[in-house]
Amino acid sequence: MRDNRKSDDRLEELMKAALTSKMEPDEEVNRRILRNWKENPAMGKQRRKTLQIAAAAVACVMLTGVTVGATVRYMNAAEAADAMGNEEIADAFRGENAVSIGEVQEWGDYRVTLLGITTGEKLVQADLSEEDLTLSSTYAAVAIERLDQTPMPSTGDDAYGEQNFFISPLIEGLAPWQYNIASMDGGYSDKVENGILYRIIECDDVMMFADRTLYLCVSDTAFYDTNAYNYDDSTGAISRNETYDGMNLLFTLPIDPSKADEAAAEAYLKALEESQNADSEEDAGEISALNDTAEEQSSEILELLRQGNKEEATKDAELLNTETLTLKDDHYEYSYATADEGIESAGVYYFYPDNFINGLDAAVDYNFDDEGEVKSLTIMIVQDNGDNTATLEVWKKAVS
Repeated sequence: MRDNRKSDDRLEELMKAALTSKMEPDEEVNRRILRNWKENPAMGKQRRKTLQIAAAAVACVMLTGVTVGATVRYMNAAEAADAMGNEEIADAFRGENAVSIGEVQEWGDYRVTLLGITTGEKLVQADLSEEDLTLSSTYAAVAIERLDQTPMPSTGDDAYGEQNFFISPLIEGLAPWQYNIASMDGGYSDKVENGILYRIIECDDVMMFADRTLYLCVSDTAFYDTNAYNYDDSTGAISRNETYDGMNLLFTLPIDPSKADEAAAEAYLKALEESQNADSEEDAGEISALNDTAEEQSSEILELLRQGNKEEATKDAELLNTETLTLKDDHYEYSYATADEGIESAGVYYFYPDNFINGLDAAVDYNFDDEGEVKSLTIMIVQDNGDNTATLEVWKKAVS
């Protein structure tokens, strides 16, 4: 059992850091969350995506309208949970802690309705929990439809999942890139009925923070995007970035402040920090022990590319994609979200012309299996075209 006891001074430091953090998402933290966030198997029997998401940056926002009152053809939250085959969650949405909302926001081609939110028994015990730290879950139900009434793809269709939606509670005073569904033992389940996508998300209970403003963000990205939302370090308030080009809807959750539990919130933040620290130490050990070969191959590939020997660098590799990148300010940007044998990953890479050697730059990323071992390398080669564009080639090479 993990020892979660620390001094009062350390706890005060943690709470202060959570309220005032100016730290931007760290790439290694993003990679760790990406590897560790697993789908909750108790969420339902419908097809789900495993949201192994990072607190990094991708894209999202533009609110075109806000109204209240869901249309009568929607299922309610409990009915959606029933349709997904999960009686426990359906009962929670019918229970005394349930709040029916029905707020509608629109962006682009989509209408998003927040059906309701509730708390209930945690279906899968969190890794960070202790015998003296009893955790429940927050559940939120959302309906997503296209404004032109084109049906959303069924979970059994090949097109399902081509459009990402990142839905997560956010908490006033806690840096949203550090505290969202990805780091709070989260997952979701999807069900499409009558062309409407119903999603129920689950994560650690946020009601303990009810004395703060609680939000629900909805973006068209694979993970939380720091560019889509603003975080005020002085007040802890979270808001939409009005200049961002993409979906970045933001609901304010109507939660009774009397549900707050300051002691439980402090204990939760303390346990979460210790869990993250332990995971970081474990990851460092795994990388040094398991990934020596991958590191050697990665270094060799980059050195060959620096020498201009692309043919040798991509030997035995498979070309996955070629595309043209356009210079943004002072860099080229490549973002991706992939699924490989059930393991999903996402990320953003920046390539700066000042760093190019003979008009070329490159990066190598690791692809992990569900045991935490590197199984393949993704090789990204960017060639400057001399006209503020660059040609990107993405290769995949097995680690051997």
